[in-house]
Amino acid sequence: MSTSVQLIAFEGRRLLRSPILVAGVGLAVIGSGRFVAVTVGISGASWRLDGWTVFAGVVVLGLSALIAANHAGLRDRRENTVDQLRAMPVVAGTRTACLLIATSWPAAVGSLLLTVVAGYAAIVFGLTAADLVRLAGLVMDLVMFGTLGVALARWVPHPFVATVVAFGVVLSAPPEAPSAWHLLSPLAQLDTAGLAVWHVVYVASLASIWSAAALYKDGSRRLSALLGGGGLALAAVAMGVLIPQVCAAGRCLI
Repeated sequence: MSTSVQLIAFEGRRLLRSPILVAGVGLAVIGSGRFVAVTVGISGASWRLDGWTVFAGVVVLGLSALIAANHAGLRDRRENTVDQLRAMPVVAGTRTACLLIATSWPAAVGSLLLTVVAGYAAIVFGLTAADLVRLAGLVMDLVMFGTLGVALARWVPHPFVATVVAFGVVLSAPPEAPSAWHLLSPLAQLDTAGLAVWHVVYVASLASIWSAAALYKDGSRRLSALLGGGGLALAAVAMGVLIPQVCAAGRCLI
């Protein structure tokens, strides 16, 4: 087994054992469990009206992944092992890349939970194509939050910053009567499958940009340029499609 694969597995296991992430998974399970409990006990329940607890739980999981990934990225500073790590045969860029890949492990846990909930909701209520795309978007949010945590660790190496950013993400969540600018929030929800797909593309572009930023700091300039350029191009295309339709319709955000 290669050193990179071992590092990815090591970082993935450390992330999944992080108390912060464990708490986030617990709250996500509670949110999904509450949805199931409500829909079993109330005859007028529906996915559109009661599925918000699933959404809220997964968002909390995503913010937990952001902070846990940030703490993982700061581990060498926190444990005063920066000099020891520099002496290792694995360069800093490789370690960062492995940590970025390992952030997919929390996303996989969230994906498993959402698959179970989606299966239940599809059987009980039936889900539209837009609902399924929005659920896929939540998984992409989990990936994006993890990469953001790593990028923050590389550029602003203080654990408090990730908490502030997580709070800012919550504040950016669209309210009941959202404005067009809320489209830029990774938590925005679109009411048609086509628009929702483009918003998932936008969130994926953010993940690519955060990954590029983290890798650039550690000297992986070529890969960073590829990811950053691709991410910016995807973001531009996605917003170019979404902004005219959202501004014209004025009702695309839920």
